[in-house]
Amino acid sequence: MAEYIHGYDPEEQQRLVDQAQYWCDRLLLKNLELEPDAKILDIGCGVGAVLGIISQKFPQLHFAGIDHQPRQIAYAQQYLDQLALDSDLREGDAYVLPWGENTFDFALTVWLLEHVPDTAGIVQEIWRVLKPGGKVCLTETDYQSLVIYPPHPDFDYFQQALCELFSVADGNPYVGRSMGAELERAGFSEVQNTATSFHHWYNPHNQELRGLVNHLDTWIKLMIPLMVEKLGKDGDRSTTALNIFGLSPMIRAVRLPSPFTVPLALNRFTSKSRVALVQFTEPIHEILRFWVIWSKDFLLDGIMKLSAGWLLPCEPCV
Repeated sequence: MAEYIHGYDPEEQQRLVDQAQYWCDRLLLKNLELEPDAKILDIGCGVGAVLGIISQKFPQLHFAGIDHQPRQIAYAQQYLDQLALDSDLREGDAYVLPWGENTFDFALTVWLLEHVPDTAGIVQEIWRVLKPGGKVCLTETDYQSLVIYPPHPDFDYFQQALCELFSVADGNPYVGRSMGAELERAGFSEVQNTATSFHHWYNPHNQELRGLVNHLDTWIKLMIPLMVEKLGKDGDRSTTALNIFGLSPMIRAVRLPSPFTVPLALNRFTSKSRVALVQFTEPIHEILRFWVIWSKDFLLDGIMKLSAGWLLPCEPCV
């Protein structure tokens, strides 16, 4: 398993809980439909925050989770116990899941695959443990879609360093671009997209933009020391970029990563099929055209509805 660049200290564990709360209605529970008594698996469950969020809407489900870090599993067990949630949490390897074939009705990852060098092995394991007709939802990212408006060279410098940081840790900051084809190769079929877009602009009476910037700032600022240590980057220049980012709700707009989903519907002509959702982040207009082309090239049987998460460029309100 590659290095988890955010670490495992108590502050990071609490950040993951806060992150799940922030994305609860915006993303994690949006359009999520599960059958009563379904068995679900969170791969890379971390501190159990996403399972806790799902349990708010579906308390009757059977919950399972796996993470390779024992500190995360210990925290998750305590956290889910506080929610009175009965769960099967295990320390283990996502490439060798400790459950048998045809065990789960639904599986998910949330910002896991950006941290691993080989996504195919995990996707194949997901296929193995899902029941025929089971579903998987992958929430992933393309960090090149983190953009401010108007552009600034120091922020471009920071963004590139952030992508390099994932790469040197054997992760993939662009993993969202490849997951549709990856799932098809594993046996998932009929890709369709349903997109979630976030449109925020500066308004003194609307704090959505400020809330999103503040949320992302909780982890982005922690990347600067790692950029200096591991990449030899200019810390002052990166700090300047972060200051520009923090001021964006007052002086500019920001286009930020937001997910869109790629559900792969059940292929009725195979004996063992799975349904998948891929959620990943994408930037604005230029990449929208790219994804339309990509869907035609790689997902000929699919229907791709395009969207992206971004904050509309606008002038400050006065």
